Amino acid sequence: MPNDLKLHILLSLVQISFLPASVLFLIVAEIKKNNQMIQIFLISIFISGLATVASYYTGLSAEILIDGFPAIQNEIIDNHKFHSEVLTILVIVLSFLSLIGLKFYSNKMFKLGLIVLAFCIASYSIFNSLQGLNVRHTETRNIKQNFG
Repeated sequence: MPNDLKLHILLSLVQISFLPASVLFLIVAEIKKNNQMIQIFLISIFISGLATVASYYTGLSAEILIDGFPAIQNEIIDNHKFHSEVLTILVIVLSFLSLIGLKFYSNKMFKLGLIVLAFCIASYSIFNSLQGLNVRHTETRNIKQNFG
């Protein structure tokens, strides 16, 4: 497996595990009213945003690598690519909102909006990762069929 594809998978795994975990722990920190934990997890949401952007850009080169596989239909790749573009934009917005949240998190409406938005984007992130796994499993099945 070429390095660009490995890097894309690694960054996707960081993003898919980091963002939902950060959102979950942010909710727990909010319930416990622990401001220090809240700040840590707002920063971790920002960091997961960086991983998402990196994952998106490595996905472009990974797409070129698997484009020639006959078993992988272009619609599977295009579907994952479309959702990746939307997710990247949403996560960039969420990342900046989490940084703004470091200053304005005490506002109840901002707090509620940020948590709901973060939860929805984390769920969408999981959905998009499943789309990526669909591409990956199609590629793996193709290799096993052709090379035993």
